[in-house]
Amino acid sequence: MRLDLQTRDAFDAAIFYAEVFDWSRPPGGCTVDYAQDHIIVQAQGRTVATLYGGSDETGPDPRARPRWNVHFQVRDGEQAAASGVTAGGESSPLPTPAGTPDNAFLIRDPDGALFTLSGT
Repeated sequence: MRLDLQTRDAFDAAIFYAEVFDWSRPPGGCTVDYAQDHIIVQAQGRTVATLYGGSDETGPDPRARPRWNVHFQVRDGEQAAASGVTAGGESSPLPTPAGTPDNAFLIRDPDGALFTLSGT
């Protein structure tokens, strides 16, 4: 699972969530790095969250609608998407870059919550 936060000001959000989730807490803690206009949060070398939006260079984006995006990596994207539909949700394929498996889906649960999933 990976979490992505789209926000108006990624740097302010990183400070807030670092305090809420105590990212620096031992043992291990999290590392927080800046790369390609994103703030990358890793735990034990694995990316667990990215925060993006306004940055030092561009400033906060007042038009951005802050929201968390949740992404699940599964063995078989098509099968998981079909299971979501069977359970009462909706599924639509997501565009994928050329050369990658075409098995990424946007899923809407019966109450309207959105998440994405893709096969390995």
